[in-house]
Amino acid sequence: MTQYQIPGYLRAKVALIFQVTKTRYIARATHKESLFDTEVLFSELIDSIKLHSVLRRRYQTLLNIKGIGKRTASKLIILLPQLGTKSEQDRSQLCSYVGLDARSSKMSNKKKHSERLKNIRFTLFHAAISLIQNNSSYRDYAKARFENGDKTHTVVLSCARKFLYQANAEIRKLEMI
Repeated sequence: MTQYQIPGYLRAKVALIFQVTKTRYIARATHKESLFDTEVLFSELIDSIKLHSVLRRRYQTLLNIKGIGKRTASKLIILLPQLGTKSEQDRSQLCSYVGLDARSSKMSNKKKHSERLKNIRFTLFHAAISLIQNNSSYRDYAKARFENGDKTHTVVLSCARKFLYQANAEIRKLEMI
C-alpha cells in the first residue's frame, strides 16, 4: 500500500499553524498580543481537507476515536501521510520514524530531529494526554502502567504509541475496503 501524497499547500498551512502557535506562546510570555488567530487557520485547513476524498476519509476515521479532536486529526493526517501504510508486523517502524520507540525517552536529547518530526511528536503527546483524559480504554491502560510503577513520561509515551498503532490500523482497514 502506498502512502497518499499530501498537497504542498496543506503541509505549508500546518507548518504555519505550528509557527503561529509558537509565536503565541512567546507573545504570552512577553505579555504581547498575538497577531494571528489559529482558529481561522484551522478552519481553513479543515475545509481544505474536506475537499480531498482520501484525506476526508482519514480525517473522519481519526475523529471517530473518542478523545481525538479536529485539530489533532487534521494535523496528523497532513504531517504523517504514512498512517495506514504499515502492516501489523511493521507498525513499530512508524513509531521509530516519529521517535516514539522504546529508547526515545533516553535518546531524545542525543538525536537531531527535523522540525516536522518534533511537530508530529508534540501532536502525538497532546493526543495521548487527551485520550487518557477522555477515553476509558486509554485511561485504564495508563492506570495499569502507573500501578506497575512507570513514570508519567513513560505512560504518556506508551499511550502515544498505542494511539499511533490504533490510527494506523483503522486507516489501513478503511483503505482496504
